[in-house]
Amino acid sequence: MLGPGDGDGALVSAIKQRYKENKEGQMNSLFYLYIKGEDKEVSGHIDLAARIQSENFLPYLTGKKDLVPKARDLTYLNWVTSKLRFGQTQNWEVIIQGTKVELKHREGFQVTVAPSAKRRWRHLKKKVAGEETVPEWISLNSGDKNIKINCLDVITKND
Repeated sequence: MLGPGDGDGALVSAIKQRYKENKEGQMNSLFYLYIKGEDKEVSGHIDLAARIQSENFLPYLTGKKDLVPKARDLTYLNWVTSKLRFGQTQNWEVIIQGTKVELKHREGFQVTVAPSAKRRWRHLKKKVAGEETVPEWISLNSGDKNIKINCLDVITKND
């Protein structure tokens, strides 16, 4: 089992904690990252399970490579060039209706990511019927005001 190391940052620790379950299909973790640097400013939603399946993940687990949004992720915005891209994975689909952007999970629920996502998310939680547990966004402290990390974990149903 992978566990956070002493020198790991918040993102590396979060990836390590979720790696096995995402690789084995027991969980789908959605990361929202906002990263502002001297020469770049990007944000996006990343399906961790899809990235694990499509890339060598060892550099991310060891901290040798930073997980950053890419144009092929679910959402991607380069704030400097105004490049905006939407994608989909086997776990998530992007639904755009006017200015409303939602991510629909394969198990049926949707997460509004723009506009006013917090208000709409609270509304969605109230609409969910039955005993389904609606996942909540977790905000991770990166220790850097120029890096924002949010994570949503979906425990998948074993059919």
